[in-house]
Amino acid sequence: MEIETNRRKPSLLAAAEGDEPQAVPYLKRFTVFNVAQCDGLPEHFPAAAAPLPERETIPQAEALVRSSGADFRIGGERAFYTLAGDYIQVPPQPAFFQQIDYYRTSFHELGHWTGHPSRLARDLSGSFGSKVYAREELVAAAFSATASAYTHNR
Repeated sequence: MEIETNRRKPSLLAAAEGDEPQAVPYLKRFTVFNVAQCDGLPEHFPAAAAPLPERETIPQAEALVRSSGADFRIGGERAFYTLAGDYIQVPPQPAFFQQIDYYRTSFHELGHWTGHPSRLARDLSGSFGSKVYAREELVAAAFSATASAYTHNR
């Protein structure tokens, strides 16, 4: 007994049968190991991650953050400004791929900080995707760009 199989592409098969082609999602399982757990690997595999670079300080940028009076906290894995607590938090500088991004991010969050009701009283109520949120992101981006140019050209 011979079984006939149709080896055409699924989209062609669906079209031939009058159906619309559809994607069929599926999960695939992989076993993953940390390279440090493996023996006998070729030399081109790194044995350990490269250490984080030392902190590169820019005195003018540090002075700007300090003189703002903002409650500036270093730690965690993400950068944010919280209106409720009125503080800025950024990851440690060595966590950034490029050290300068630490200051760019710090200035971005400092831009949000200026919108607090006790300072410039901007509308910080916008949720992600709203016009109010987009406007506030533009303000923070402009603040970051201006502060970066000011502190890096001194």
